[in-house]
Amino acid sequence: MIGANVSVFSIGKAVGRGGGGLAPYNINYMVVGGGGPGAFAMGGGGGAGGMQTVTGVEVQLAQTLNVTIGAGGAGTNVTIGPNGGSSQISGSGFSTLLSAGGGCGGYFTGRPGASGGGGGEENRAGGNGIAGQGNNGGSSSSGNDRSCGGGGGKGSVGSNGTNNGTNFVNGGDGGSGAYPLTGSQIAGGGGGACRISSGTNAIRGSGQHGGGNGTRRLGSTYYYGSAGSANKGGGGGGNVDGNGFNGGSGVVQISYAGPQVATGGTVTSDGSTTYHTFTSSGSFVTSS
Repeated sequence: MIGANVSVFSIGKAVGRGGGGLAPYNINYMVVGGGGPGAFAMGGGGGAGGMQTVTGVEVQLAQTLNVTIGAGGAGTNVTIGPNGGSSQISGSGFSTLLSAGGGCGGYFTGRPGASGGGGGEENRAGGNGIAGQGNNGGSSSSGNDRSCGGGGGKGSVGSNGTNNGTNFVNGGDGGSGAYPLTGSQIAGGGGGACRISSGTNAIRGSGQHGGGNGTRRLGSTYYYGSAGSANKGGGGGGNVDGNGFNGGSGVVQISYAGPQVATGGTVTSDGSTTYHTFTSSGSFVTSS
């Protein structure tokens, strides 16, 4: 549930609400970018979209805030795929907050992004994350039986892919997401792919908190991974041979104490707080 995964706004007490007009709003908000895709052909997991929360910002009466939701990066079969799209909130007289998209998982080295993509193929580093928005991706292992790094998440770096040299490989898990002011974790990284020529000792990387799982290949048998979750900014899982899996789209939420006094997004309430959740681009308009 998206409302459980985003931050709470705190609108201050209204002056004369319902009669003499409204005071300016003091708000908090959270902006999550689109997750990066996983990579193909022994690919690293995608990095999570950037996640940022701001509190105690005043907006004026009859003000419009423009919300842009970043798309998840599309999985491809090229060596350098796209990152996830940026999400932002902006408006006249309002300081723009932009959260970058997550880095694509690596066919070789993971791409940098809000959180970096995991490294792919053999002995490749993960991509760098952006301080304050996410973390680095994990690196890939060496050897014919190999495993790829997990994408970084808001809460932690992606795990490295491992190969213990005795026919046991483990794809790197995606980095953890993080808790907004209320609700469960989002913005986690995608898991890295893994491959072993014989036997069953291969564990694919797990996606975390909206991130997709990586693919594992046991001989000629494939256990396919998955895309990042929509509107959670999760990275996509890395694949073996086929296209990488898509990253998940971003999300923006604005909320405030009391009944609804603004429009825009999907509006819900828990009885004491009103939430405006944006899963596609739109406008948040305060009352006049």
